[in-house]
Amino acid sequence: MSKSPSSAGGEDTVPLVATTTDKISNDPPQLLGSYISRFFSKVFPNYGANASLERAWKYFESIVLPRRMPDGKGGYTKAPPGTSPSALYPAWTTPQRELRDFGTGIAVYFETLRALVVICFVAGLLYYPSIRYYQSDAYSSNQQEVVTNLALKGSLMCSTTTWVPCPSCTLDEWQEESERFFATDDNLTFILKNDCAMLRWQEGANHLAVLVFLIVAIVALGYHQTRLELQYDEDILTASDFSLVVENPPEDATNPQGMAVYSGNCLVLATSKCTHHFFFCACLQNGETSFLSLEM
Repeated sequence: MSKSPSSAGGEDTVPLVATTTDKISNDPPQLLGSYISRFFSKVFPNYGANASLERAWKYFESIVLPRRMPDGKGGYTKAPPGTSPSALYPAWTTPQRELRDFGTGIAVYFETLRALVVICFVAGLLYYPSIRYYQSDAYSSNQQEVVTNLALKGSLMCSTTTWVPCPSCTLDEWQEESERFFATDDNLTFILKNDCAMLRWQEGANHLAVLVFLIVAIVALGYHQTRLELQYDEDILTASDFSLVVENPPEDATNPQGMAVYSGNCLVLATSKCTHHFFFCACLQNGETSFLSLEM
């Protein structure tokens, strides 16, 4: 990283952004946008004239976007930026186990989305008897012919209506549905009445069954999320997995250099905040992690 000359103080300043051109992989582009930008650069002369579109797209794909590479065990693992050969994660075929490389939260999030899709699909199947009834002539004789919106077919929408007299009705009572109110010059008032069949207890029981299923499914999903979080946390190694926190050291133990030196490959860190001091120590011996207790 080179230094640039200063303006007033006479001192050299370091650029805030370091070049990463040497990290850009030479893998072929996978995104359609790179080909579209090349097409635009040929059609419009000024498009991308002040920059290299090819290098920009390579940087975006190999540095910005996450990529994966073979792990040598028949699967894939997350590749460091600029690694070659590597490829972008497929949007539709990436297995759930590979999402653990992005952290516990990301993996649990997409697992939750998949579970919600299954829950909503099952709830829709449970509603099928009611949908079939609302589509039948037993509920409304001409819903299939009158209702053209597919989203409303099989719903409670009533398409069989009749104008009936209502001497006591006033327009003020029908402000929100003024299209269902009509008055003649002789002050005769009519309202539009639904002639569909009355709701049956079977539909009410169907709604209750779906509600119970959703409650049970959401509670089960919460337990499933907790189990996944623990499972993914065990699979992903973080600094907390190799740390020991001592929250009650002596008040005069403020110098990290005064700590005892242990044999083995130990990592010893010490931080101080206000009057609370925390010391961390972990050892990796014979391929296993062991924590050392600190005696002060």
